[in-house]
Amino acid sequence: MHNFFPSSHKTKSSAFKKILMTSTILCGAIGWSSGYAAYTVSTLAGGGTAIVSTTPVDGKTLTLSLAGTLTGSQNTTKRLSGIVVDASNTIYVTSLNGIIKITPNGLTSIHAGSVTAGAADNAVATTATFNMPAGISLNTGALTIVDSKNNCIRKMSDGGITRIAGICGTATGYVEGAATTAAKFNSPDSIFMENNGTTYISDFVNYRIRKIQNGTVSTYAGSGSRDISNNTTATAAKFKSPSGIVMDSSRNLYVADTDGHCIRKIATPNATGIAGAVSTLAGVCNTAGSVNATGTSAKFNSPIGLATDNTYLYVADTASHCIRAIKLSDASVTTIAGVCGTAGTTDGALGTAKFYSPTGITLDSAGNIYVVDSDSNSQRIRKLTKS
Repeated sequence: MHNFFPSSHKTKSSAFKKILMTSTILCGAIGWSSGYAAYTVSTLAGGGTAIVSTTPVDGKTLTLSLAGTLTGSQNTTKRLSGIVVDASNTIYVTSLNGIIKITPNGLTSIHAGSVTAGAADNAVATTATFNMPAGISLNTGALTIVDSKNNCIRKMSDGGITRIAGICGTATGYVEGAATTAAKFNSPDSIFMENNGTTYISDFVNYRIRKIQNGTVSTYAGSGSRDISNNTTATAAKFKSPSGIVMDSSRNLYVADTDGHCIRKIATPNATGIAGAVSTLAGVCNTAGSVNATGTSAKFNSPIGLATDNTYLYVADTASHCIRAIKLSDASVTTIAGVCGTAGTTDGALGTAKFYSPTGITLDSAGNIYVVDSDSNSQRIRKLTKS
């Protein structure tokens, strides 16, 4: 199962607003380590005009944004956000007020939602409304969507949209308890769902990781204080801006702490489901950069999206404009695509290909990587194919 998330926090993160800031370029185009696969980057869809139809068309003629107007604090990068791929390599991407579907041959259409923001469920997915959907997950054929500005979690199955947690459209909050009648979120962002249905949400402005299990929402990690602090008691640890999350096969949960510029790790839960210790896997927390090194000697610049194949953790290093990989066995960090610190839309091999604010990231069963290149100058879905 592949999950992302990443997400509407692009409009909330102070670090992300400084996306053009100069990185510490020590990774650059090279920085290669043995054992990492070589990838060639191509554009699967995007780069044209706004998508407005449920009729599939050639994705390369589209910007992959549901037509609409950006207002207030809505940053242009928020038009594209989370990404997930199914067993047939069909891709689903969260966009302005809905979900976009991209077939393996690039045919692209509106899958759910519309050009109008709202919080309405509906038996017909394209009649339902969303408001800045962010993370997206796929489990047993159903999509689960983090509807960020609506502060709720929704599900698409049997062609319709229903609410599974939070009170859509209501004011933000932090409330535990019954998922659909009591629980509240504050700008929820990314999602990971286990095969048994247990769901984890990065609750961005509550500075916590929340858990949905058996119809109840609880706090899995984070004290609610905005800071960077590790702790053997997960609920006493502090997060600065938890965004992308993903879990490995040992049930370690990884969190991209975007404004903290580092990758956090929540160790395997115990038999009763209590999270293990929170630590820093990689990056110098609170220090932005693009340094390839091991563990807390490496540097990231506003990382957002995460994906894993249980050997490597792949990171969309958003403000560095490149894709990094962390080897889980030793926490060594390498750049696998893009030129860190240089934005662009060029396809090609390592050292040639460029990204423009990559956010969402996911893997298919063959190990190919799909990336949401979110900036308004790009708005593309890029594919990293093993060379």
